[in-house]
Amino acid sequence: MVGLNPGYRHHLRLAADALVAGIDEPEPTLIDLGCGTGLSTRALLDAAIARGLTPRIVGVDASPGMLARARAGDWPGGVEFVDGRAEQLGELGLPAADGVLACYLLRNVTDLPATLAAIRAALRPGSPFVAEDSSVTGFASVPDLCRAMAATGFVEIAARTVPGWQHRILHVIRARSAPGLDSEA
Repeated sequence: MVGLNPGYRHHLRLAADALVAGIDEPEPTLIDLGCGTGLSTRALLDAAIARGLTPRIVGVDASPGMLARARAGDWPGGVEFVDGRAEQLGELGLPAADGVLACYLLRNVTDLPATLAAIRAALRPGSPFVAEDSSVTGFASVPDLCRAMAATGFVEIAARTVPGWQHRILHVIRARSAPGLDSEA
């Protein structure tokens, strides 16, 4: 699928740039939730480095096959991969995150409210969350997804579509965990 989409890597980088734009911590802990083969992890690493950050990045995915491909990549220290489901993020023993990126994940989870709650709980108060996903049949609309995020404790929610042939199909949704909410991670 990646090979059939000429803008795939560029769109991952747009989402990663949107996430790191909201990071003030010089050595942030970032989670790439649903990291797959590591392409979104690479985009997140590159975006963080371009911004002058020294990140610790934890890629999380529930697919052992995808994680094996991700782990086989050439990664600097500070990048690791963990087997886990999105809605069980709090059970993985990860430190509180300064940001969470989730590309092409939310449409695939079985319990969207539980997943959003787990992401919010994994974040430090006021930290950014960026989701990139497409509008597909059977998945929540962008307004519905934004409302679900608000109901879960996210604020400053903003959605935009990507340029190019996926305009109005692929969206980047940026939000922050509400300040003052204690992280459960």
